Amino acid sequence: METIYLCIIIFLFVLAVFDLIVGVSNDAVNFLNSAVGAKAASFKTILFIAGIGIFIGASLSNGMMDIARHGIYQPEYFYFAEIMCILLAVMLTDVVLLDVFNSMGMPTSTTVSLVFELLGGTFALSLIKVHNSDTLGLGDLINTDKALSVIMAIFVSVAIAFFFGMLVQWLARVIFTFNYTKKMKYSIALFGGVAATAIIYFMLIKGLKDSSFMTPENKHWIQDNTLLLITVFFVFFTLLMQVLHWLKVNVFKVVVLMGTFALALAFAGNDLVNFIGVPLAGFSSFMDYTANGGGNPNGFLMTSLLGPAKTPWYFLIGAGAVMVYALCTSKKAHAVIKTSVDLSRQDEGEETFGSTPIARTVVRISMTLANGISRIMPSGSKEWFDSRFRKDEAIIADGAAFDLVRASVNLVLAGLLIALGTSLKLPLSTTYVTFMVAMGTSLADRAWGRDSAVYRITGVLSVIGGWFITAGAAFTFCFFVALVLHYGGNISIIVLMPDLPTDNFCTWNQLREMTASGLVEIGSHSYRLHNLGGDGGNFESGGANGVERRPNESDADFQTRVLDDIQLSHDRIAGGLGGVTCFAYPFGCSDPDAKALVDELFPVTLMTTPKCADLAKGLHDLPRFTVTMKTDLKKLLR
Repeated sequence: METIYLCIIIFLFVLAVFDLIVGVSNDAVNFLNSAVGAKAASFKTILFIAGIGIFIGASLSNGMMDIARHGIYQPEYFYFAEIMCILLAVMLTDVVLLDVFNSMGMPTSTTVSLVFELLGGTFALSLIKVHNSDTLGLGDLINTDKALSVIMAIFVSVAIAFFFGMLVQWLARVIFTFNYTKKMKYSIALFGGVAATAIIYFMLIKGLKDSSFMTPENKHWIQDNTLLLITVFFVFFTLLMQVLHWLKVNVFKVVVLMGTFALALAFAGNDLVNFIGVPLAGFSSFMDYTANGGGNPNGFLMTSLLGPAKTPWYFLIGAGAVMVYALCTSKKAHAVIKTSVDLSRQDEGEETFGSTPIARTVVRISMTLANGISRIMPSGSKEWFDSRFRKDEAIIADGAAFDLVRASVNLVLAGLLIALGTSLKLPLSTTYVTFMVAMGTSLADRAWGRDSAVYRITGVLSVIGGWFITAGAAFTFCFFVALVLHYGGNISIIVLMPDLPTDNFCTWNQLREMTASGLVEIGSHSYRLHNLGGDGGNFESGGANGVERRPNESDADFQTRVLDDIQLSHDRIAGGLGGVTCFAYPFGCSDPDAKALVDELFPVTLMTTPKCADLAKGLHDLPRFTVTMKTDLKKLLR
């Protein structure tokens, strides 16, 4: 029995690697969109700075791992087998759900995904336990107070982030205007000092408060001397920024890059639980069970999960390395960044989203309100404010979506709001806060013109709606997966194992785009008949390869292994792309018992014979040249 659970633990960690990859693809927008949108540096430089922040944050942090241990469920009432069922259901759901949103280029919250998946899985198992018990109730099994506080903090932060983003950006623009280079003789030093101090405060309070090296003495010293530290940092950075300004260094770029590093560090340190918290909780449970469980997974209560998490350093180092790799290589991360930047760009352009009745109603009400305020405002005041928002004077780098003033406000304000939430014990979602701050600052900057406002609002509503859909889908899907795992046992684990997402393979949308170009045609090479077992996909000399019948293989076994596989490959491609024409035999090996079905399904079939085709004999069993064949081109071009 322990072997089975060991395999589940290994599988949880495998899923965690893919969860880190798809999670970073989603959350990269949190700390990259401001620097990328303002062109504060080259994209590689921004990635390098963010990568350092991620690695340091992950390596030094113990994270908020307790949410996966006892934040949602009450572990003292759950047996080891039940805890493993919940955790496995959460990981299976999380990988698939986040990858779907990333493939659509839509930012969503990994915190929301984790919380509602834990809720869904716990609720499913709790219903079963309550039904089978005369003493337990849902309130005993689910940590309802903690769950509600997490959910309320996440969604209230949306409105708070949007409002303060709009207010602070409006004040910053009134002070600096769009032609900010003429307005920063001395004000830039104060702005840089405040921004840098806020960033340092954010890193100490939010980013490093749960670091593995942070002792209780260090925490108490920082808390007791917070005001002194802030004063020293403010004086130092104000003087430093003034000197940099005199040396012709763009202080706004310095602030943006510092903010990118700080936000990346805090993201890795505090959101790491969203990716590896569940596998670590499972690992801790397994170690406790093997030491004290007595071989009875259905009778050993997981009281040990009530204790604080103690994450081994090698898990943190490994997670940091995977996150940096995902950040630098994931194309989906770039797509998610593009969505957030497009919705907040300063100028008009091709809009990603369309128009909806709700968006048109919001714009109409907003314009009526704005016209009403304009009528009662003194003409002199109105002209002065208008002079501060002359967008034709905007200093925006070539190809950038907005200027460095807005990028600085985005990063500093998002950091301060998250730090404030942490100090108040409110677990805010970094995705929600950073996205809504960016939307608020873009609105204050009058980036939403009369023509584009409808489309931008539609985009914002689509992203926010995606968050709520995430919550509902995470809860519902994990609820049913937990039920299937509970009643289906080990067989259900195999059935529910997903096709793990990876950037090494094309998505269906990418395949459709290639097919629509008319330059590429997608064919079938079977579903899994390329010797994908112990042979590792290699040709077996003298054996049965691809569709060939194995020695003494019955008709029923051949139907299941080969013919059903060919039919499945055809149906998957035809369903995804609208049709499929060509079939290439694996290893170029045919079989008379398979040929009839192949010829029926595919108008064109290909072998692996390096010679020119005689089309007079039809389009079946055509020879083909592969890229690995050392063939003289004269033979092909004669």
